[in-house]
Amino acid sequence: MVPMMAGITVTSIWVGRRIAHTGRYKIWPVLGMICGVFGMVLMTFINDTPLAISAAVIGMVFVGFATGATMPTGTLIVQNSVDIRDLGIASSVTVLCRSLGQTIALAAFGAIFNANVLGKIDDEYLRTPRTIKQLPEPARSDAIDVITDGVSAVFMWAVPLAVIALICTLFIVEIPLRKNTALQEQHEAVL
Repeated sequence: MVPMMAGITVTSIWVGRRIAHTGRYKIWPVLGMICGVFGMVLMTFINDTPLAISAAVIGMVFVGFATGATMPTGTLIVQNSVDIRDLGIASSVTVLCRSLGQTIALAAFGAIFNANVLGKIDDEYLRTPRTIKQLPEPARSDAIDVITDGVSAVFMWAVPLAVIALICTLFIVEIPLRKNTALQEQHEAVL
């Protein structure tokens, strides 16, 4: 998780500064989703080899870049697209939709993982994965292969969803950013 969180942190700060400097934001969700698709593809190759682990770490960084470039920018796009009086509603709907999407995705991806793992490995190893290290070969390798195949299947299903998200970002209409805060606009409306 550390590579992904590093990608999120660095990218969200950098993208925020670039948007503030240029006033342009459409490019960031597009580039972010390109990174997201690439990262998800790299994550599908996960297994217990050093090369695959390196690919997964690099994939996590790219997914972090994608998240850092799209999530804050998505909130900005929504808030910039509505009237000042609807700002709170738009922000809360954004958070609600994001939370619902995460909840549904977690359940769906958990079901995909379970469908690929259950019945192929003893449930005890899923509850206490550290016990897998204590297994003799080839049982240890077989258990690790089953789990990595399950994780890989999750990312294989995530790749088409990331491609759909990339296509959706291409249809974002860029509206010039507001120059004033809500308080300033209210004050100007009164005058």
